[in-house]
Amino acid sequence: MSTALFSKGPCRVEVMKGFDAMPDANLQECLQRPFYLFARGKGRACRKEIWVFAIFVTAITSILSHIYRTGDWTFIPGVVSLVLAVPQYALTVRRLHDLKLSGWLALIPWGLSFAAVGFLLNGEMSKGGVATPSAYGAVICMIAAVVTQLVVMCVPSRYKPPTANNS
Repeated sequence: MSTALFSKGPCRVEVMKGFDAMPDANLQECLQRPFYLFARGKGRACRKEIWVFAIFVTAITSILSHIYRTGDWTFIPGVVSLVLAVPQYALTVRRLHDLKLSGWLALIPWGLSFAAVGFLLNGEMSKGGVATPSAYGAVICMIAAVVTQLVVMCVPSRYKPPTANNS
């Protein structure tokens, strides 16, 4: 089987709904699988799946933010981000399972992001051109969230599927 991201082939729906990671998934499968499996708390995801979906979410929200910058429809990018946050969070949990870690660790980058928003809402971003302590806290929390998410996305799999012994 080809491991190319842009390979053509029949959609493997039954394989996509399985619990094992799909390192041989193509682009379509990498984008569909998080929507098939977001309601499960089990399974594994490979690096390819999480990177493709993260790039997809970033591209969609960036494009929508550019299109709906002003006007009555400025809420659309936020709604789309919230809708895509559920499968993205579930994908992060499955990626942590592939690393043989608890899925609860996925709360760390999300919690740090919420803390950064809290820091920003708590204080003004700047007063007279000088950054406030809450702005520094927000920046530190966001950097920590990005670094922890990148670690989850970059570390190679630790899961080894069981082999059948025919002795």
